[in-house]
Amino acid sequence: MNPEPLPPTFPSLVPDAPAPARTLAPTPLLPPFDWRYWARRLLVCNPFFLCSVALLLWGVDQLTGDPRFLGGDETRQLLFVFFALQLYELVVVGTAIVLARRQVWYDSALLTVLEHGLVLVPFMMMSQAVLTEWRLTLFLTAAGGTLAVVRALAVRDWHPRFNLPRRALMLGGALLLLNLALPVVFRVVMDEDYERWAAPNLWLWNLGLPVLAAGANLLPRPTRHGGIGPERAWLPLLIFGLWLAGTTVHVWSIGYVSKLALQMPWLAPLAVVAAWTLINRLSDCVREPSWRWRGATLLLVFAAPLFALTRPELFLPLVTLNLAGFAVLWRTVPGPLARVARGFALASLPLLVAGIPSAWIAFGAAAATRVDPRLAALVLLVVGVALHSTRWQAGVGGAAVVALAMGMVYPNGAGHAALQAALGFLLIHSLRWGADEDTDLSAFRWSLAVVWMIDAMWWTRVGGGGPEIFTLLDAALVALATLGVWWRWKLPIPVAIWAGCAGVTLAGPGNWFVTNQRPGLLALAGSLALFAIGTAVAWRRREGRGVGTEKSCP
Repeated sequence: MNPEPLPPTFPSLVPDAPAPARTLAPTPLLPPFDWRYWARRLLVCNPFFLCSVALLLWGVDQLTGDPRFLGGDETRQLLFVFFALQLYELVVVGTAIVLARRQVWYDSALLTVLEHGLVLVPFMMMSQAVLTEWRLTLFLTAAGGTLAVVRALAVRDWHPRFNLPRRALMLGGALLLLNLALPVVFRVVMDEDYERWAAPNLWLWNLGLPVLAAGANLLPRPTRHGGIGPERAWLPLLIFGLWLAGTTVHVWSIGYVSKLALQMPWLAPLAVVAAWTLINRLSDCVREPSWRWRGATLLLVFAAPLFALTRPELFLPLVTLNLAGFAVLWRTVPGPLARVARGFALASLPLLVAGIPSAWIAFGAAAATRVDPRLAALVLLVVGVALHSTRWQAGVGGAAVVALAMGMVYPNGAGHAALQAALGFLLIHSLRWGADEDTDLSAFRWSLAVVWMIDAMWWTRVGGGGPEIFTLLDAALVALATLGVWWRWKLPIPVAIWAGCAGVTLAGPGNWFVTNQRPGLLALAGSLALFAIGTAVAWRRREGRGVGTEKSCP
């Protein structure tokens, strides 16, 4: 029996009742701040060792020549500071070896790096005391060199997993011999007159130090990347950089004793060679560096000659060298990096023209200036076009023009003024390059902000040309321009720009506070206390924690 068919269905004439509206919980814009998480991250990296070394160096600087310390006796002060440094370095090496035996890899590697950064500090003191304490200085110099060799051999034998190959040790030995010889040569040259050191000083800055910087290219290439902290592939390059920095400070200290004030153009050859060396050895730090990383490094190469902006006879050859290097990269490397190199090559052309000495150009008047209304109009036009564009190449070109103009209209401290203005302009222009979530863009923006702050601190320290007022105005203009960009385009303001503005603003007041304090012994005590805290934090780690800590502290 078949079932009866169902009656046909008709659409209902009554509309369906509306579905209840779904209420969504408001999503917080920012996650809650977890101070425990950040405290753990900070303790994993163990900043106490770094703060301890900073306090040690500051305390040594405060105690040296202090008339209230040890009765102002220079001999007793020299002996106290020398043995304090040697004892501290022995403690650092011993603690590193003990932690390596416990397989606390990150902290042992950090302490070994700090030892290599401190190894040349005692010889800088010897160069300052060689004129008054000749025989004692020779004895202390020989003793310091012997102790440095002993500490290096101890690390090699008892911390064999630290990545410092034999060729790097040979280069370090050559730099150690140079630092040992500098006080002796300085005394021989200075027997007659202070002015006799002017010529050797220029040779060291213009040729000696750049050749030493190029020596980093002799380091062996890494065969593998990764591993625990002491096995990192970039450690030899970092250690060599610390040795080179110590030698540079030693040369500067000798010039200071000779009443030769440090001049910005002296740094230009060293900066150019170091920047090109970093490009050649960038694969030591990153297995396969992207074109963005290489482009950011090329920015350092491009900016390095600006140190010599006030010395056309030095600025012109360095810019020409950079232009040739950019042209070679443009024609040899493939992909986006070729376009980056082409952009820097084109941006170097205005610098090349600006570096032509005024004596080579006939202006028709003896007192003619290199700045006129037409040039100012051209600068404003280029800057306006650069701000209108969203391409980072336009930002680099605009920064170059800003630096050039600032160097010409602000002759006092032209190098610092040009760098401050160019970095501020680049930070403003970086707001239009893309989303802040881009890791490479964020890292590059932070690099610009850090260099901006460091240069402001340095300039306010050395003085000359009213750096406090200039840095304050520069930071204020960057902050106002950033607010203007936010108001016009509603773009998020990165933290790096605010941090840079705060650091540059506080550079002048911070330098005044440091200059007017005399806490030498308190700084040494604080250094030892921080070192003890860092050792305690490292000691409480479980064995083999080096592998786990690499995620937070590369």
